[in-house]
Amino acid sequence: MNPLSKIVIPLTPQTVTGASTLTGVIDTLGYDYAEVVLVMNQMAATSVPTMVGLAESDVATTVFTDATAIIGSTGGAATTTAVAFVIPAMSTVVTSRYCIKWNVDLHGRKRYLDFKAVFGAEAAQTIATLARLSKGEKGPVNSTDAGVVALVEVGNKV
Repeated sequence: MNPLSKIVIPLTPQTVTGASTLTGVIDTLGYDYAEVVLVMNQMAATSVPTMVGLAESDVATTVFTDATAIIGSTGGAATTTAVAFVIPAMSTVVTSRYCIKWNVDLHGRKRYLDFKAVFGAEAAQTIATLARLSKGEKGPVNSTDAGVVALVEVGNKV
């Protein structure tokens, strides 16, 4: 079994309290497709980020600028010419989790994806970001290549 995918964690789970800007880098070298997922705990409406988005760059950097933002990837509080989607409000269901997912075709993109989330002064949130790179030139053969601490292969039952 050798699926051609890799996991990258641009933002490890962390707690945001107050105004914060979080950034992370995803190296996409050798992959054609990326799924990037922002995951947060269920919190008050004021804990939703005021801006989230992806940018691209030729070098590994956490400097996210509007000039490098991927068109259609930036969310904000309201739709404007600089914002492609409105960041959804928190659910009133306490047990639900809050996720935003980007599906990114990497053909014609720069090597690095740069993730950014901006929180306001009232934020009190636990956040993490996970990226799954797929359609790779070659599949991972060990846990390091797969971007995980353990790579478990389960074959078909005969």
